[in-house]
Amino acid sequence: MAIRGKLEHLRLFMVFRSILERRLSGVLTLQSGSVIKRAEIVNGYPVRTASNQRQDGLVYALVEEGLISSTEEVELRQQAQATRTPVDIMVVRMGLVAPRRLAAIQRRVARHLLLEPFGWQDGAYQFEDAVIRPDQGAQGIDLVDLLVEAAGRYIPGPAATEFVNRYARQLVAPTDFAAHHAARFDQLFPTPNTRSMLEAPTPFELIARVRGDREMAAREVTVLVLSGMARYQSTISKAPGEVAAPSEPPRPVTGTIRRVARPANIAGTATAHPSVGPGAAPPVYVSRTSGPPAAVAPPG
Repeated sequence: MAIRGKLEHLRLFMVFRSILERRLSGVLTLQSGSVIKRAEIVNGYPVRTASNQRQDGLVYALVEEGLISSTEEVELRQQAQATRTPVDIMVVRMGLVAPRRLAAIQRRVARHLLLEPFGWQDGAYQFEDAVIRPDQGAQGIDLVDLLVEAAGRYIPGPAATEFVNRYARQLVAPTDFAAHHAARFDQLFPTPNTRSMLEAPTPFELIARVRGDREMAAREVTVLVLSGMARYQSTISKAPGEVAAPSEPPRPVTGTIRRVARPANIAGTATAHPSVGPGAAPPVYVSRTSGPPAAVAPPG
């Protein structure tokens, strides 16, 4: 089953949140004009990305950083094609880049690929259920951290103010994600900030007064809500342990059923599986395999 729609204002945040909260598995395709980006998702977490743009590829990044020459690039592509081996694995086999350095570059490439569509002025999305075979032990890209960065980067003050005004009669309440992802938020908004002061459901007007900057408070609340680190609730207390929604309960995006045609010239790149919970191991990249699918667990 394929679900599709337009990337209207803030829609991509809702799409990713819905995929994460419903623990969906399949292929998400994002398109704007001739640009196509793709993410393979297992249990709500992207485990691989691909793009038809050369600048989104791993080899392009290696050349740009001066880690391989143009001659090595040609040889690398030829060897990968001849042996039907993923480029990231071939890079290590040929001894071109140390695994640790390669992992750092892959991490940056994957994050950039998924972040860019949040800044698109127009576009479309499509999600198709599918059985994905992730790499052994893959945990998936940390979507909450990604949404924090995307909201902080692409939502300006006026849009944030409009967003919070829509929920003026509701309280802003922290979720469990608020503590788990504090570091990423504090990188964008140094403490003291709204996250550090938000310990219980609080009216936005009180937050704005304490912060002393209404527009900054609106931006911080918007980032918290869209990423899932906070949620809006009515003045009536919710049941303990209730799963938080973003600005409103994520609505399954409806659409027509159709098969997804894979672009002929889309180039893949293995993605990172950063830690998604407190105390988890540092993020590393995994090579792609053809073995049985591994279980991808949500954050503990």
